[in-house]
Amino acid sequence: MAIGTDKEFAMHAYVAFLDALNQRKWSYDRNDDELRIDIGVTGEDLPMDLIVRFDTEYQIIRLQSLIPFKMDESKRIEGSLATNYINYSLAVGSFDYNVTDGAIAFRLVQSFRNSYISSEICNYLIDVACYTIDKYNDKLFMLSKGNISMSEFIEKTDC
Repeated sequence: MAIGTDKEFAMHAYVAFLDALNQRKWSYDRNDDELRIDIGVTGEDLPMDLIVRFDTEYQIIRLQSLIPFKMDESKRIEGSLATNYINYSLAVGSFDYNVTDGAIAFRLVQSFRNSYISSEICNYLIDVACYTIDKYNDKLFMLSKGNISMSEFIEKTDC
């Protein structure tokens, strides 16, 4: 087991994540006091805003991305079914869905309890998050706008 404090492990994870972003030459905003990184990424279609937080109490990295639209009120049930359909096939991360307002967010959590993680782990988290969000956000958007039916969504998602 690594020897260190919760704050040291969190700071190490934060610096490793910054290193991973710097290796990619990506732009980001950082808040060292809150151990938070905000990243804007352009995917194949819709933009992705990633928020990465480093939790010293629970010793986890929380990566979250709010999808930049909400499911139309008439499509809220389909939104629930669609996010559940996607989540069933995901090995890493999940989509959170608020049936009340139609908001969708992708969430990925990685523990660093009593360990020093590498920038390679951080790159993996970035890759998985961006790939997963980019794979599904446009299809969820089309479903929200009524451009595709639920059965067409299932055909297009390839889960």
